[in-house]
Amino acid sequence: MVLLYIDNKKQTPLVLDNLSFKVLALNKRKDLKTKFIFNEINSYLLKNYLLNKKVRINWKDDNKWKTLLTRVYDKNE
Repeated sequence: MVLLYIDNKKQTPLVLDNLSFKVLALNKRKDLKTKFIFNEINSYLLKNYLLNKKVRINWKDDNKWKTLLTRVYDKNE
């Protein structure tokens, strides 16, 4: 599993990977192909490894992110 950490919206996100002890900038991880990044509030497209613009993700009927948030916040799992 990969998690991106963003301290500043004008900097390249850092990649935290459960298979590695190294924390690398996203632009150093050539094996990752990111389409967008999101948190519990917003979703963004990336351009040149930086946050570019806010987008709306069409999850259709299978919103796994909402399911996960429900499990965490409502069911305390």
